[in-house]
Amino acid sequence: MARHNGLVVCASSFSTIDKQYSQFEQNFKLLYLINDNQDLFENSLDYLLNKDPNWNRYTIIQTPTPVKDHKVEYVFEFHEVVSKPELTNKDINFYMIIDSTIINSIENWHKFNKFKRKFKDYSLALKLSNEDDQINKQYLDLWLTEAISFIYVPNKIKSFEFFKIFQFKSIPIPLLIMENAKDHEQVCLIKSQHRASPQFYLKPLQPLVENLSIGIYKQFEKDQTKYNQFAEAFELAINDLLLKKIPTIKILLIGPGNGKLLTKLWNIIKTNLDKFEIDAIEKNPICIGDLKDKNKKLWKSKIQLVEDDLRNLPGSEGDYNLVISELLGSFGDNELCPEILAQFNQPKPDLIMIPGDYTSYLQPIFTPVKLNTIALIKLTNYYPNSDPQPVWEWQHPEPHFQSTKSKKLTFINRYGYKVSGFLGWFNCTLYGHINIQIHDDQAKDYCKSWFPIYFPVKPKHVKPGDNLVVEFHRKKRDDLIWYEYEFQGKLYNQNGCDYLMHLS
Repeated sequence: MARHNGLVVCASSFSTIDKQYSQFEQNFKLLYLINDNQDLFENSLDYLLNKDPNWNRYTIIQTPTPVKDHKVEYVFEFHEVVSKPELTNKDINFYMIIDSTIINSIENWHKFNKFKRKFKDYSLALKLSNEDDQINKQYLDLWLTEAISFIYVPNKIKSFEFFKIFQFKSIPIPLLIMENAKDHEQVCLIKSQHRASPQFYLKPLQPLVENLSIGIYKQFEKDQTKYNQFAEAFELAINDLLLKKIPTIKILLIGPGNGKLLTKLWNIIKTNLDKFEIDAIEKNPICIGDLKDKNKKLWKSKIQLVEDDLRNLPGSEGDYNLVISELLGSFGDNELCPEILAQFNQPKPDLIMIPGDYTSYLQPIFTPVKLNTIALIKLTNYYPNSDPQPVWEWQHPEPHFQSTKSKKLTFINRYGYKVSGFLGWFNCTLYGHINIQIHDDQAKDYCKSWFPIYFPVKPKHVKPGDNLVVEFHRKKRDDLIWYEYEFQGKLYNQNGCDYLMHLS
């Protein structure tokens, strides 16, 4: 998105703009005209509108009283608007300017939301100050979900760091208004900066029916935490199996992909090869060549490779002592790991399964990102309405396995005024005390190769203290599985109309 920057000019000096700011049209798309004298203001406004009709649509006028016969937009300070709602003429689009120090008050955010629910024709602007380094991040995240039209940078500002936060996270990217044209070079520098989108989404993967590309596997393999945690779980499980004095420990790895998990496993058992037998079943033909090559060069041809789908091999549950799969989706079960591992659901005294169990979580949120279908999403701009809650748990082995599940959850809305959807993720126990999870990015077991899953709803207005009730269902018909969820009387993804998980 192109950057549009602005220039602040006093009405008293506006008539000299041709001499002082000859490059205005090339470098600025927005003019902030300060009214310090009503007569001068009227004259400057006439001058501006007569000079070039195209300038009118880029003009913001600050004035305490409407100017007749001119189609302009009006700017008011935050305290003026919330204390004098009569300023909000329905025929006028206006900008509400808030000082950045106001952000440090949850009460001000409540005032703002109450106001905007009553008056629709407004835009929000932000005025920076030198006290921005003291702003509370929790409150900042709330304001970041608002559409900031422009950010006004006063002359004496010490740092642009605060502006950069909004430039990176806000939707849409806010305009920048400089108070002094001498900062022209700095404005153009910011204008030329490219911002990669911090928010993006993609369809959930369907590895049972769609073969993943080599590129996707390479992305997965960048997640060192994931593979290190799996390796710790392997070592713990194998040590426990060795204590059982089993003559030959049989291991099955389902879906090894490019083989990074196999390499982790190999490094643990390579000094005691006579005690182990390893089978690896992979259905993706893209991976088979690499696996065969690594088997020969790295694994001394000790891995029994099978190119097939596990479900096509009768009796493949065998007498394995360790069964491994990494077929976890962002919601835990959305890549159908429970169904793939179902044939091992009869507990055996000498059987360990990795993963051992995993729990799906949901949390209501508001984000300005507009989505109308279930998706994997990376979000930097949102706020949670409430704390997360567990939805359901899967265990392996699971003697009483059923594909279908239902859960009714009641969240207490803490402070938000809108709900746009529910963010979902999983927490998994691989084995023993070894875990992985995809929510807390400060924890040791956080894995970055999964994005949370997002279940959107039609944005709903709510009030702090409201109960947010959602009924969540996992349903199955033939070889199809899907989620349905009901929120505030509306059913989403009914019969899998937007998102289905395919077993075949």
